[in-house]
Amino acid sequence: MCPHPTPAAVGLRRFARCGTVDLRTPSGRAIEATLATTPAARLLGLTRVEPERIGPLLLLRCDAVHGFWMRADLDVCFLAMPAEGSSAVVLDVRVLRRRRSVALARGLRRGTPRRRVAALELPTGTTSRLGLASGAAVAIGHAGAVRT
Repeated sequence: MCPHPTPAAVGLRRFARCGTVDLRTPSGRAIEATLATTPAARLLGLTRVEPERIGPLLLLRCDAVHGFWMRADLDVCFLAMPAEGSSAVVLDVRVLRRRRSVALARGLRRGTPRRRVAALELPTGTTSRLGLASGAAVAIGHAGAVRT
């Protein structure tokens, strides 16, 4: 498992009604990510969360992320979510600096519709340790729980 607890696991109220999804990285490591499904979870995300409490957060239908009111930098993986099946493809990996925003460049979508793009937010440095790079496949567990 990923060494970082999920936002739902550390007791953040905005994630109380959000589920989790299991992801398997190219390096074979498993990640349990909180699935941001409520309006509060999607809007607030990991803002004002202490760095040691930051864990994986998956935002579906998301091709841009802001870092306003963030207390730490993040790695953001933009994923092309599958219509069916259980593997997503990493479109791009970006570093989200505090008080900044990042977006997936239109040319990097590789024909993926906006509704199928997701953002996976991780603590800084996690993407390189997990082997997440552009073009990598990420297996999705509990695919029935992920609706795009």
